[in-house]
Amino acid sequence: MKRLIIVAALLLLPSVVIAKQTGSPKPTPINVGQVVRQRGQNASELTKEMKDQIREQHKEQIQAKLTERRQNRIRTFYGRLNTRINAAAARLLILSERIETRLGILEGEGEDATALKAKVDNAQALIGNAQGLATELESMMEGMIEAEDPKSFMPTLKDSVKEIKDILKDSHSILVEVITEIKGLRIGNTSE
Repeated sequence: MKRLIIVAALLLLPSVVIAKQTGSPKPTPINVGQVVRQRGQNASELTKEMKDQIREQHKEQIQAKLTERRQNRIRTFYGRLNTRINAAAARLLILSERIETRLGILEGEGEDATALKAKVDNAQALIGNAQGLATELESMMEGMIEAEDPKSFMPTLKDSVKEIKDILKDSHSILVEVITEIKGLRIGNTSE
């Protein structure tokens, strides 16, 4: 049905155009035949061009949907990663604060805890460093989302995540070491 309408429009359109151009009321049959042949070739070319344009538009729409899905996946992944990093840092900060209060109690009892306080301060500095790297990681993720080739960012991103993870592990091991030393100080003192 669509082809029939297109063919009818193509047949009528050239006769009207020729009539307006030549000024004659009716085009001659020879002119109409030539125009129809030319128009037929052009019509098949136009339909091919139209089909190609539609295909290109469809490809672009699919590509846009895929990039949007990829961006959502990356954002979701980063959101989870960021939550985990921040939660680990918060837990370690709480632990360091509790250790500091215990060290304050020990100093009140007359124990020397300056070396342990220095270790706790070192662990807190590492935790702060990890949080700073986490904010840098956030800007890297935004750059990765906006990039045409997100795979190029993955090696640096993995290295940054590994560095943050190692820093948090180091600070945790320092805090564990401090706790074991505090327990060692407590064991020898029984004031009953």
